[in-house]
Amino acid sequence: MADSIGQQCPGESLNRNYNSNGSQASNPGPRLASLPAVATASLTTKLTPIQLDVKNTDSTETFTCIKKDGFAKYTAKDGYGFSSIKKTGGLLSSSVEEVWNTNDPNDYATTVVRDGTGMSSSMSNVTIFFDKKFKHLTKSDSAYFIDSGIRLFVNDASDPSKTKQLPGEQYKGSCDKDVFKFELKNDTKCTEVKYIHRCLESGNSSKVVLNLEPVWKHDSKKHGDQYPKVIKYYWPDKMLIDFEHISIIHTKNTEGKWDNGLLFEIKMYTNDSNNAFEELEITSFDIKEQGYEHIVTFKKDIKCVQIKHKGVELWKHETDKHGDKYPTSLSYIKNGSMLYINFDTFFIVCKKNENKTWNSNEFFIKFYTIDPNDETEHVELTTTSFVIEQDDDGFDFKMNDGVKCMLIKSDSKILWKHGPGTDTEEHPSVIRYSDSRVLVNLSDTLILCEKDTRNNWRKFHFPFKLYKRDPKSYTKILELNGSDYKLVHQGENFKFVFKSNVNLLMVEMDGKELWKHDGYIAPGPHPTSVIYSKNKRKFSMDYENFFTLYKKETDGSWGKGQIIDMKLYIQDPKDASKILTLSDNHYHLKDEVEEFEFELKPTVKCTMVKLSGDKVWSYDRILSPGKYPKRIVYKRHKTMVSLVFEGFYVLIQKEKSSELWVPRESTTLDIALTVPTPEYTYQVHQLFSTYVPEEQFLFDKVKIGDNVIYDPINPCDLATKVLVYKTTTAIDVVDLYLPDGIIKRYGRRQDDSWYEKLTSLSLDLKMEANGYSFKCLGRDMGSYYTRKGFGFGKVVFGSWDIWEAQDEIDYASKVDVNEMEDNFEVHVYLKSGVKKEFTVQKIQRQKLLDISTPSHSGSVSSSQHVSLF
Repeated sequence: MADSIGQQCPGESLNRNYNSNGSQASNPGPRLASLPAVATASLTTKLTPIQLDVKNTDSTETFTCIKKDGFAKYTAKDGYGFSSIKKTGGLLSSSVEEVWNTNDPNDYATTVVRDGTGMSSSMSNVTIFFDKKFKHLTKSDSAYFIDSGIRLFVNDASDPSKTKQLPGEQYKGSCDKDVFKFELKNDTKCTEVKYIHRCLESGNSSKVVLNLEPVWKHDSKKHGDQYPKVIKYYWPDKMLIDFEHISIIHTKNTEGKWDNGLLFEIKMYTNDSNNAFEELEITSFDIKEQGYEHIVTFKKDIKCVQIKHKGVELWKHETDKHGDKYPTSLSYIKNGSMLYINFDTFFIVCKKNENKTWNSNEFFIKFYTIDPNDETEHVELTTTSFVIEQDDDGFDFKMNDGVKCMLIKSDSKILWKHGPGTDTEEHPSVIRYSDSRVLVNLSDTLILCEKDTRNNWRKFHFPFKLYKRDPKSYTKILELNGSDYKLVHQGENFKFVFKSNVNLLMVEMDGKELWKHDGYIAPGPHPTSVIYSKNKRKFSMDYENFFTLYKKETDGSWGKGQIIDMKLYIQDPKDASKILTLSDNHYHLKDEVEEFEFELKPTVKCTMVKLSGDKVWSYDRILSPGKYPKRIVYKRHKTMVSLVFEGFYVLIQKEKSSELWVPRESTTLDIALTVPTPEYTYQVHQLFSTYVPEEQFLFDKVKIGDNVIYDPINPCDLATKVLVYKTTTAIDVVDLYLPDGIIKRYGRRQDDSWYEKLTSLSLDLKMEANGYSFKCLGRDMGSYYTRKGFGFGKVVFGSWDIWEAQDEIDYASKVDVNEMEDNFEVHVYLKSGVKKEFTVQKIQRQKLLDISTPSHSGSVSSSQHVSLF
């Protein structure tokens, strides 16, 4: 309808701008910077400002004016815009009425219409147009106020089929920065919201056309007995109908028509100036419907600090946890089952349980696929693209059918990427996520991405695959997934600890079978875990009572597994009633000829030792407080274990008759003392005297005064008896009886120092080992060892001499031979600790040359060159 501006619609005077203290403002509140008032073309065209005095009704070079029917319409010419509106007094008055102004060129007006140009009327209404947008101002008490155009209605009590305009005492109206707010009283049941749309009448007219457009109407099927609590109009085209727990957002088009509204069950809050929660204005975000979800995108610098669903808090910002991180977007499933809260570098999933309660989890990971509109770009995958399954140790992201994950990021860093020259051309169907680890399981490899304490990501490729039997078919196998084991990174080791219901069936290494459990041939136990160390080139399988160790050869192949029957344990630092198994992160394992040796790291406090499942030793905090072993050695025949402590040894032997393990502690013997003690007995015979330790002791070091005769290198070589042969003047010979029937004889030199009397052996590298030495062959490598009581006095290769001892104290205990393409490397290890190195050339001439080389750490070293053949 066409109407004069001077006519007020019902309740128009109530919808004015108010200050926070309830007093009327003298001029309208400022616009939001995010809502420019002028047309798009004006944003790119620099306009010259016009300061309009509506007292003048004549056209000028900057605007045109049409004055008729009691109205005046001012239209800015091209390149101009109205920056202020005022009305000065007549000839006898110097008064100035300030109507409106702006300092922002983007807010310059295009048209202004005023009333009161008749002979007996005054100006009381001004409508300002910014192309199709407008603001209407009315005069009251000598000031101009912006009319929101919002009209509220309730059902007529006398006729429920009709409505009437809501009385002003039923709500409180206010305006702040182009946001008009209507706070309804608790017992007010607003049933309809309408809006006055204004537009210019076409043709050579100066009038404004008014239409009362419907916005929202109560529907008992949709809203039940819920009625609006707050209504907000965000000039020029957004309106919020806010209920206690839900909201409806309406949008107006340029023709003044409002849409049906978007019902939203999520409420978002920020902090006000007093740090209290206040609901976010809808101008703080954009919202759209996409399939069966609502997607909310927050505008820049908006700090959402709380999110609720139907009054239930789903998430709240915590400074010590989230710092300066705030959500960038939300994805809400319309059926109310899930909320996805997205941040720059992580996201939170809130999921409703069967009992209608909510739980939430944070995920510092992002998944992407190819942008369907641009193949060179990626778009983020949300919860509609995958299913999340949770167990006690992590989460499995299972991609929906047809979803191709192309990129995985965390902290904006690429963890995995699909494509040529990247990790793989496979698409993962399942991604395992747990704390700071991401496991990408592909058909051709297993990739672990792990974040260290400095927040740096490292990537590890595992060359093995683990399989179990298909529970539905005995003849089929299935690859283990992340929920079948717990992955633990220990130093250089990666330990896959299997769940109690998982029986490992097979291991493939580099695409080849490394191990397989055969229930028909060997119905033995299944591994409880496997440990892989790329840098150490080791792979071990851990069982309850032993572990099997595989080593990678120099040619890249994996050798046969070596069974290690000993297991070491420490007290669980988190639970004193529990123990944890030690791995090679805690010790260095030496594979010697007759025994295995565990050299523990300095900080490791081993509290229990088991051999083949038998408890051999355990820490006793009452009898031996603070005493932990430094080294542990066990013989391959598995009947002897030796523990090396600070300053003493404990040798533990298995009794043949009882199968019990009997410990004996070491003590030092000084043969200068010729009386028994509580630790040993002493007896004198015709040709010798004997020292025999008591049942709970053994001799480690044997000396005469300060002169050391014997100090065991091998902790298993503790003496069970010592025989001393004495002439009329001095002691010249001492025999030590060791376990397993071995006797070591020591002689005294003229300078009173002692040496071991050995039986000399000549080692010919062209011959097989004889009965007095061991030969351990590796790949193109051999190691020769003498038995106790023997020593290599000479090393030859056929008729050619390589090395010969100068005297019996210079005997060698070990010789290593490494065959090269053109020569042999020969290393001779002397009893005195010296290592001699020789090169044997495969040529037909004889030559012996000295070659000086640097000494090896911990020993004296010399090198010589021998040309043979």
